[in-house]
Amino acid sequence: MNKVINITLNQEEDVFSKYDPDQLEGELLEYIIKKAMAFKKQEPIKIIIKNNLRKTIDFDDLLKKAFATEYQNVIAEHERNNIIQFFLFLLGFIFIVISFNWTNPIGQELFLIAGWVPIWEMVDLEIFNDVRGQRRKKILRRLSATEIVEEK
Repeated sequence: MNKVINITLNQEEDVFSKYDPDQLEGELLEYIIKKAMAFKKQEPIKIIIKNNLRKTIDFDDLLKKAFATEYQNVIAEHERNNIIQFFLFLLGFIFIVISFNWTNPIGQELFLIAGWVPIWEMVDLEIFNDVRGQRRKKILRRLSATEIVEEK
């Protein structure tokens, strides 16, 4: 049985970004993604769009482009996180090495703590942001293969 995401569009502002008329409105995209996250993996998703606009829009193409763009954004964020993680690890490693070479015990402890903080931030980025990004990528892949039906 298909799980259905119903969307009713009454104004053009509900569909298109006010800054880029060729791009899907971000709030609509987030709504679709949030609804899709509630469905189980095996359940096929169907998007039904009730178009109350006077304008004819190719929603299939528009949504597929939006899903692809968001997928690329998630990948770019993952790559940025990887770079940040590398520098956090490097910073933490440097502080820890300094702590072992410091002669004053208080300075040793301070540098050791200062070294573990960026390393923990690196782990935090990996555990929380990357896992969230992986889940979002899976949802966007599922949505890319979704049946989109337009009703007038």
